[in-house]
Amino acid sequence: MVKKKVKYHKNPISSSNRISQQLFAKKGFTQQGVALITALLVVALATIAAVAMTARQQLDIRRTANVINGEQAYMYALGVESWAKRILLRDGKNNQIDSLNDIWATQLPPLPIPGGTIQAQLEDLQGRFNLNNLVQAHQASPEDMVLFERLLRVLELEPTLAQAVVDWIDNDMDTQIPNGAEDNTYLAKTPAYRTSNMPFCSPSEIRLLAGFDNDSYQKLLPI
Repeated sequence: MVKKKVKYHKNPISSSNRISQQLFAKKGFTQQGVALITALLVVALATIAAVAMTARQQLDIRRTANVINGEQAYMYALGVESWAKRILLRDGKNNQIDSLNDIWATQLPPLPIPGGTIQAQLEDLQGRFNLNNLVQAHQASPEDMVLFERLLRVLELEPTLAQAVVDWIDNDMDTQIPNGAEDNTYLAKTPAYRTSNMPFCSPSEIRLLAGFDNDSYQKLLPI
């Protein structure tokens, strides 16, 4: 009996089709993944843009509110200034001598305004000691030095501190004896600085002077 061998040959066309289908399926899956990632990126960018726009809008609202509040405060200040002018004109017509019993020394009672109250009070700064009077015509003023040294004694401060004030204002480099201080004293500090050699622009400058500190400044501030 003769046995016949039957051989089956794979269809090369069918095999190539299956490979193509598999590759196409993988490619389609990859394209879907890329599309998903792209969509997520678009959503993330849109979210970031929306948050940035919201933050910018809130900042603009706050900035506008600050501008409005600043303008309101400025108008209130102008109103208080007008009140002060009228009080001083009225006081000038009534008497020629200033005292704390005059109408200008009376504190303006609290006035209600939207969001709070406003108060005002006039102070006679001419009644305080003017540090710039210690130097006149580029020289120390003996009369004012005596007055300032007396004030320092009353405040329990060293009277010779007046010499440091004179050296700070005058325009020379000659140190007052014994407790004066010119550039050589302040250049040795950290950070270093020089004397002003000009009148005080603010009483707070006195904290920079040799021998003075915040405690002595607070004692001198009311006078």
